[in-house]
Amino acid sequence: MSNEQKLDSFMKKYGEVEEIARQYLMANNWVLEQASLKYEADKANRIVQSTSEITTDKSSAKNQHSNSRDEQPETHNDGASDSSLQNVQITKRVQIDDSTPALTTVDSDRSMRTWGHGVSLGSAHPINPPPPRNTGQDTDSELDENEHIVVVLHLWSEGFSLDDGSLRLYEVPENERFLRAIMRGDFPYEMRELGQRIELSVQDHTNESYRQLSRKQFMGSGRPLGTPNQQLEPAPSTQVLSTEEQQHNQEQSAEHALALNVQTNVTTIQFRLANGSRIAANFNRTHQVADLYRYVRIARPQYSSVNFMLMTTFPRHRLLESDLRTLSEADLLNVVVIQHINED
Repeated sequence: MSNEQKLDSFMKKYGEVEEIARQYLMANNWVLEQASLKYEADKANRIVQSTSEITTDKSSAKNQHSNSRDEQPETHNDGASDSSLQNVQITKRVQIDDSTPALTTVDSDRSMRTWGHGVSLGSAHPINPPPPRNTGQDTDSELDENEHIVVVLHLWSEGFSLDDGSLRLYEVPENERFLRAIMRGDFPYEMRELGQRIELSVQDHTNESYRQLSRKQFMGSGRPLGTPNQQLEPAPSTQVLSTEEQQHNQEQSAEHALALNVQTNVTTIQFRLANGSRIAANFNRTHQVADLYRYVRIARPQYSSVNFMLMTTFPRHRLLESDLRTLSEADLLNVVVIQHINED
């Protein structure tokens, strides 16, 4: 598709004048999909900004109504109260800011809460559900309401990432559907299936290329201040740090073993391993397909003697360990590779 065809398609799709359409396409190197996502993100941001004052006034009015209601004598019965609570309408909205929670509520102070099992986008490995509660622990429903997960969506120039996860390219259809759900103010399927209350924060890095973010040191569920204490166990912070440091050293050893030359063209391969972990590794375009296997066996020694298969995601193709083609010849530049353990 030529640039003029892309320009015409953008104008018809969004009803914008040529000057605006050309500005978005030029800013995204004439990649129509990226320009569309950026336009929709800006549009959603403008809508949120225009309604922020209304939302603030509405929240203030709600608080005043709540205070005045507390001062009045209680003349209603419990049944009427329960009925009114059931009719509360919860509205979600998306806001792109540097560090502000993106999905909030207008008519309720509670974020959307759903339950179930989730699967990471493009991954065959399910997300581990939260551990079940012991019957002897807190059973008050208000304590359950306080548990939540904060997920940070990072928007980069070439794709997006969740928390400290790997890059998800914009042009992948599943990733595009994920972002469109966010822009509509909905939780994508994989987030609706998580077994916790979710708060989503969006951080805009669209002027930057993807960079690996530091990993979280605290992996537990959140609990606001002032709630009753539960029996807590000390987090093994020293052990987590030493494990991450060891893995980082192993990844550097793998790069040295493959003689990575950072002065020439470098491509990033995202490995999704069978144990659910991920590695973002750099290769030269002249490295061979067989070097992908070699890297995994060095960077993660637990797989050094394991029979496994590497394959691409979309479309799915098996990569042979005996393949001597270069990554450029095999069209394996900036792709995601999944590890599958072969059963003996």
